Formats: sequence, C-alpha cells, structure tokens
Amino acid sequence: MSDENFVTARSSIHGDGAFATRPFSSGDSIGIMVSSSTTTSMVRTKLGRFINHSDNPNASMQNVRDDVYEAQALRGIAAKEEITISYWDTPSFVAKPHNIDPQRLLRKSVLL
Repeated sequence: MSDENFVTARSSIHGDGAFATRPFSSGDSIGIMVSSSTTTSMVRTKLGRFINHSDNPNASMQNVRDDVYEAQALRGIAAKEEITISYWDTPSFVAKPHNIDPQRLLRKSVLL
C-alpha cells in the first residue's frame, strides 16, 4: 500500500497524525506500518511514524508476514478521519502509552 491512503496533518491527540484520504471498511488494509523488526528495533514506515494511540481505536496493527505489520481497519473509517490504534494491543517492540506519556496513567487513575 502506498501513502495514498493517508496524509499527515495536525492531530488533536498528539503532534501530527495520519488521516484517511478515502473511506475504509472493517478489515481493509490501510498500509504497512513496520517493514521489519527484531526484539530490540524496528523499521517504521511513514504510517507507522504518524499513527497515534487511542483508547477507542479505529484500526489495529496486524502481523501480515514474517516481521511486516500493517494497519487494518477495525470499523468503518471516514475520509479525513484520524487513523488510530491502541498501543496496548501491539507487539512488545512498540512503546506503550505510559512509556510515551508517564502522566497518562496518573491522569487516568485520578479519573477513575
């Protein structure tokens, strides 16, 4: 898949994000996120660098062959909607939300 499925733009979640350029249906492949990985490193694509975390994601990271991972739609995604995944549901080589934003767990526990 090429970058034609998304563009990067300012995100209300964090920095810049990946936004759909066309509608996606549940199960559709959005694009490759990681083109190779080991237990200590990975080669991220543009989509892999800009896809943000959400507790209510519209996509997931799926292993499609060997060490290649792609984003797949979990539900319908509208054109111009930000594409998100849950970092909690990713391989161990992907940073988890509390590693990226340590205050996140504190904020979440205060809200509970």
